[in-house]
Amino acid sequence: MKNNRLLVSSLVLSGVVLLLAACQPPPPEETVEERAQARWNLILENDFEESYEYYSPGYRQTVDIYAHVIDGRNRPLRYLTARVESADCEPEICKVRVYVEYRAPGAPAGLGRVTGNRTITEDWIRSGDRWWYSPPR
Repeated sequence: MKNNRLLVSSLVLSGVVLLLAACQPPPPEETVEERAQARWNLILENDFEESYEYYSPGYRQTVDIYAHVIDGRNRPLRYLTARVESADCEPEICKVRVYVEYRAPGAPAGLGRVTGNRTITEDWIRSGDRWWYSPPR
């Protein structure tokens, strides 16, 4: 009987530990990487209205959605792929590395068909309980 109680107690304790572990929020790197990839997916789809929702509150206070959409549609580069590679986070800011492939369709002499690629670094900031993309000024 004593062995059964010990076994039950061990199982209950194991269950509580697993439950508490499951309740922990994901590390900021994981959250930011997911949000960064979601924003890039929208940019790749030319959905600048929805991508606006990932920009920092400060950006959205100074740039209205219409200006943001026009800027996105008028950029000289068209992104073909984007893949978040990593995030390096401190308590209030993350540096996110994103590999992008792009083309400049308006380039002269057929250069608009040439593709390029590079890894860029983005700043993501925490405001309240969320992470936001903070574009360079």
